Amino acid sequence: MCYAFGNFDESTNLHDIKFKYSAFTWQRGGVLERPDRAICNDAWISKFSSSSKTHLPMLKSDYRPLFLSLRILGILTKEFSTMRSRFRSRRPGVIGLSWETEIPSSSSTKKT
Repeated sequence: MCYAFGNFDESTNLHDIKFKYSAFTWQRGGVLERPDRAICNDAWISKFSSSSKTHLPMLKSDYRPLFLSLRILGILTKEFSTMRSRFRSRRPGVIGLSWETEIPSSSSTKKT
């Protein structure tokens, strides 16, 4: 059964997402295995070409959890740059206003 699944990705044109750090996600004694995979097709790779999978450190078990990072190049960077430039143009007013604004206090927070 495991052998059939091992060849599943080859027969269906699916790809294992590249990983960072340790090649294995499970360890017991001297046995190291990689039973967990993140697989995708060509269309997914073309959309998320900079994605990666990280095999996180083992904490309290013999298993490394997986962390899948999805990155779409250009989109997030562009949105962040637009937001940053909008804030930068308003920065003196926003910061100045926040320092000059008196916050009303309730009777429970007033010093006696």
